[in-house]
Amino acid sequence: MGTRDTEQILAEETEASEAGRDTEATYVQNRSRGKDPSLVYSVRMPVHRLEELRVLAEQNDMTPSALMRRFALEGLDRAADATPRVPETRDDVGLDGEQMVVMTPDQFKAVVHDAIQMTAQEVLSPLMELVQQMQEKQRHSAA
Repeated sequence: MGTRDTEQILAEETEASEAGRDTEATYVQNRSRGKDPSLVYSVRMPVHRLEELRVLAEQNDMTPSALMRRFALEGLDRAADATPRVPETRDDVGLDGEQMVVMTPDQFKAVVHDAIQMTAQEVLSPLMELVQQMQEKQRHSAA
């Protein structure tokens, strides 16, 4: 795209913007206001851990961001030696009471631990078999 094209596009956009300048904007207001305002915060994580998060979130019918938010809130609760604030996460997940499973932090920790172990076993078992096959081939080649 040349300078002339850019200047023409900017001129057209400026003209369109000025033409609608006095038009009243229509806004859609959120139906319900949250209890506490929220902010977006970036977190740098290793790629392999994000994949674990995605798998775990999918297993729990949640989005990865909702699961990460739950982990963060529960971690803050533990650090403050407080009771987990499950209702805060319930709204974030967007599930009604019938779809939401409420559990203690220890129960949740056990479920997460089991899910991670199952995932690791599913990934590592085929790799271990492959290593054994390669070792077997090396033994036969050496003999």
